[in-house]
Amino acid sequence: MVVTCHNLERYIGEAIDSVFGQDYPGPVEILVVDDASTDASVAIIQSRDRVRYLPTPKNIGVLMATVFGLRAASGDLVFFLDGDDVWHPDKLRLTVARFEADADLGLLTHDLEYIDGDGRVLARASRPGAAMRDARASANDDAMIRDGILLHSDYVWLGSAYAIRRSKIDAEGFCVWAERLPDPFNTYQDWPLAYWAASREGARMGYVPAKLFQYRVHAANYSGDASDADKALRNVRRTRNTMLAIEQIAIAARLSAPAMRATRRKLRYYECLLALYEGRRIAALRGFSMSLPYLFGSTENPAKEFARFTGVQLLGLRGFISVNNRLHRRGNVQA
Repeated sequence: MVVTCHNLERYIGEAIDSVFGQDYPGPVEILVVDDASTDASVAIIQSRDRVRYLPTPKNIGVLMATVFGLRAASGDLVFFLDGDDVWHPDKLRLTVARFEADADLGLLTHDLEYIDGDGRVLARASRPGAAMRDARASANDDAMIRDGILLHSDYVWLGSAYAIRRSKIDAEGFCVWAERLPDPFNTYQDWPLAYWAASREGARMGYVPAKLFQYRVHAANYSGDASDADKALRNVRRTRNTMLAIEQIAIAARLSAPAMRATRRKLRYYECLLALYEGRRIAALRGFSMSLPYLFGSTENPAKEFARFTGVQLLGLRGFISVNNRLHRRGNVQA
C-alpha cells in the first residue's frame, strides 16, 4: 500500500499507525512516499518500523508522488492512503476479500466518515453511502461505480478509499501516460487514475458497503484550502489540468458520447472558473453562460456558483476571498 505525504507532521504518524492496526492476517507492504517535506514528517516516518521510506528528490506533486509509489510497490493489489487520513481496522480485511472474490476487479472503493483536525467524528452524511444503497440491493455496483467515475456523478469516493489491481488496469501504462502530461505537478492524482481504470476494457469496478476510513477535514487540506487568492487559484488550475488529463483518457479510450459530454461540460466549467480567477472577465462571462447546463445538471449548487461568479467579477478574487473569510469567521457561511 502507498501512503503519500507532504508536510503532514501533525497527522502522518496516526495515518501509518492505522495501517499497523489492521486486523488483516496477511503481509502488508507499507510504502510511504515523502514529497520533499520540510517539517518533522521525515523523522516521524522513519521512526516507524516495517515502513519503506521513499523520499522524492524534490517536490514533484501528489500525482507524480503516487506514480513514484505505484512503481515501487511489489504487489498486484495497491491501496492508497493520504497522509492525513485514518483507516478503520477492518479496511484491508474486507477489501482484500472482495478482490479475492472477483479476479476481474480492477478498482474498488467504499464509504467513509468525516473527522476534524483533532480526530473528532463529524456528523456529516456521505454521498457514497446514500447513492450506493440501490447498488447494494441489486448487486450492480460495477455499473454504478463506473458511471459515477466516467459521468462525473460525484458519489464515488477515491483518495484513501480506493484500491486497484495493477495487472487489470495497465498501471504501468498509466504511469507512462502521467509522466507525459504537460503539467503533472499541477494535476491531481486519484481522479485520473480512477478514470483510467474505469475506461479499461474488462476491468470491473466494485464497492464495499462500509465506512472503512476517516477523511480528515482541516484547514490545510491540500485540495480544499482556498483561504487566500493564491491557494484558490492553484486549486482551480489543478482541477482544470485534471479535467484536461481526463479528457485525454476519454478520447484515447473512445468512450461513449455521454461520458465525453460529461467530461467536456465539467472541463468547460473549470476553464470558466480559471478565466474568472485570472481576471479574464469576458472569457469568464462567455464560459459561465455556456456552463449553465452543467451547473443545473450536476451536483454543483447553482445559487452558490452564481454568487461566486458575481462576487469575483465585482470584487476581484482577492477582494471576494477577503469578504468570504470575514463572513466565515463570523459564522455566517459554511466552510
